Amino acid sequence: MKRGHWLQTASVVTTSFQTGVAFSAVSAGKYAISAFIDTNDSGEFPRDGFGRPTVPWAISGGGPAWLPPNWMIAATTITPGMNDVTLDFSHGHKQ
Repeated sequence: MKRGHWLQTASVVTTSFQTGVAFSAVSAGKYAISAFIDTNDSGEFPRDGFGRPTVPWAISGGGPAWLPPNWMIAATTITPGMNDVTLDFSHGHKQ
C-alpha cells in the first residue's frame, strides 16, 4: 500500500456513487486494495500536515479510519475467476 509496490492501478472518471473497476490477469492470492477520490483532480493522494488524508479514501477490509492501513486487516483473498470487492469511502475526509 505504498507507492512503488502497486501491482496494478486505475484512474476512473465517474459521476456515480457506484462505479466498477476491473483488473485483469491478477493471479489468485492475497491482495490489499486501496483507492481514493481525487476531489481536486491533482492525481495525488493529498494529506494534511499530520499525514492524514484530506480526501475520501478506502481500503479492502476496512479498519479504523484514524489508523494507517494495515496489511493484516486490508488483505483480501482473490480466487480464480470474477471477484467483487466493495470499498467504503467514509475514511479520511472529515471536513
